[in-house]
Amino acid sequence: MENTHQSVNFLKEISNLLVRSPSCSCVLSDVLELITDFWQAEEVTIVIKSKQGEFLPIAGVTGKTPQYMLSLPKTIFLSTMEGQAEKISCKKVKGKLLLSDEGNYYLIFIPLWTSNKIIGIFALLTEKKNIDAELDLTILEVITNQIGFSLEKEFYKEKTDSSEMRFDSIINSLNEGIIMLQDKVVYCNSKAFELLRMNNSYANKEIDQFCAHLVKISKNPSNTIIYLETFLLANSFYYFTIETRDNRFLKFSKFDVQNVSGETLCKGLLLSDVTEYKEKERFKDTLISILSHELKTPLTIINGNATSLLRTDIRWEEADRQEFLKEISEECHRLNDMVGELLAISLINAKKYQLHKRFITIGSFTDKVYRTISRAYAKQGNITFTVKNKDDVFEIDEQKVQQVIQNLIDNAVKYGPRHVKVNVYVKREGDRVLFIIKDNGPGISKDALDKIFQQYYQVKPERTSINKGSGLGLSICKGIVEAHGGSIWAESTLGKGSDFCFTLPVNKVKVGDYFE
Repeated sequence: MENTHQSVNFLKEISNLLVRSPSCSCVLSDVLELITDFWQAEEVTIVIKSKQGEFLPIAGVTGKTPQYMLSLPKTIFLSTMEGQAEKISCKKVKGKLLLSDEGNYYLIFIPLWTSNKIIGIFALLTEKKNIDAELDLTILEVITNQIGFSLEKEFYKEKTDSSEMRFDSIINSLNEGIIMLQDKVVYCNSKAFELLRMNNSYANKEIDQFCAHLVKISKNPSNTIIYLETFLLANSFYYFTIETRDNRFLKFSKFDVQNVSGETLCKGLLLSDVTEYKEKERFKDTLISILSHELKTPLTIINGNATSLLRTDIRWEEADRQEFLKEISEECHRLNDMVGELLAISLINAKKYQLHKRFITIGSFTDKVYRTISRAYAKQGNITFTVKNKDDVFEIDEQKVQQVIQNLIDNAVKYGPRHVKVNVYVKREGDRVLFIIKDNGPGISKDALDKIFQQYYQVKPERTSINKGSGLGLSICKGIVEAHGGSIWAESTLGKGSDFCFTLPVNKVKVGDYFE
């Protein structure tokens, strides 16, 4: 071209367009339009060579060249695909481009390079008078190289974005939390945020802040501090488990993130919720404890009484024999209850607890329960029932719900004063039936109140003569109520008695809808 300064400005314009655009593909047509105007070209196009050896157009101006370009003999591109820029007269492709005066036109082919290979060809068709052989070819090579670089950068960005999305999808689909630490929290997957009850703001926070959060959620902060200090100093594999304030067990396993040379880049933590495993472990330990201790007493009594009755050197009075047999029967019932509780809690834990429900009115059900309860506890205390909305109907497993009420009353009698007073209130509240078992016993401390429905937890009785149970009774009550779609809770003040409450869903029908 005549004006070198004009060429430099043009190169600057092309460069700015490619560099400042987030995507080369988005501006490629604009770049080719500028080239077409600058060299007054008939056609400008870019083709990419496919894996199958075909030349595929990815951009072009006026739409003709891609069509005619593909009709040219492939041999014409051989030198260009080997890295040679070419300027050839259109006479060599006589009749292919439908030009009236082919001798006055040039076809210019420039190899389209990426960092290490040629991926295609830049082609330009213009009159000979518009081309300065030396300068224009150099400018076109510079532009083509910049286009190749921009396309490669876009390709790698797409590939990287795709890989990152795939990596994030895989990592975030894990059931374990992944945490990467350097001086800060470098990375947390979504499961880690969920398990640690953290929000996204903890990403990029200092390690001290991350450790402070773990101490905060821990039920035993002093142990957690020791674990974390050891973790930060340990060079080899290390793991620890913390119990959280909401009664979960979280296991942390340390690992090093290394590059291909084996150099450690940062520390990693694999985070797992092992609550279910711990519960099973505790169930196993408690089962062994029950088998070795709780079952020992009734078995000793049964064995002792049976041995006594079998002695031939003693003639027992009938009253003594009946007393021995009564104790054997009572202890057998006690053993049966323990085995039943173990079986029930196993089914509840396995989510296999079955209910046999039927429709019954509140009044009919509570009348049955009252008759059973009043006979069973006639000598131990004063038990009253106050029932409202008797004609309302609900669908329950009668035996299981009666078991809940009887267990709660049994606890009130066992832990309360002699001749304890127990009031049972039943009424409808909205779409629920509310049961309240109220006693005048010693009450329960706030700390114990938060734990009484946990498996194996036992409130320490004031009277040492009380036989300890398995610690499963209230857990079973909770399982039964929740299996019905209800909820259970307790309210208490030390020295003023306790209220054990539970709700069950009620049907929107009256007695006449089901019964004559």
